[in-house]
Amino acid sequence: MSDNNLTPARTERETLHAEIVDGPHDPFTHTTSPNVALVEPSAFIALVLAVLSWIVIPVVGAIAALFIAPNAKRKIRESNGQLAGWRIAQAAQAIAICNLLAAAFVIWLLYKIVTWIF
Repeated sequence: MSDNNLTPARTERETLHAEIVDGPHDPFTHTTSPNVALVEPSAFIALVLAVLSWIVIPVVGAIAALFIAPNAKRKIRESNGQLAGWRIAQAAQAIAICNLLAAAFVIWLLYKIVTWIF
C-alpha cells in the first residue's frame, strides 16, 4: 500500500497492462474510459419515479415514469451505443404499469365493498 492513499500500489506490469488496454493515465483529467457507456439520466429518473410511486406518490409517479421512460429509450437507441440504461427504462415502465394495475384493482375492490355494504 502506498502511503499517500488507501489504494494498493500497482506493479510495473499492471501499470503497463493498464496503459496498453486503457491508454496512458493522466491524473489531471477526469474522463471515463471510451468503452464505458454513460447511463441516460432520464432512464434513471423514470426508475426513481416508478419506485416512488409505490412509496410516496402513487399513480402520479407511475404516470410520469410512463411518459419519461419511452423518451429515455429513444435517446438510448439514437445514441448508437454511447448511452446505456435500456433495461433501467424497461424496469421503470414495468414497475409503473404494475403500480397502475394495483391502483385500479384497489379502486375496483373498494367499489365492490361499498356497493355490497349499501
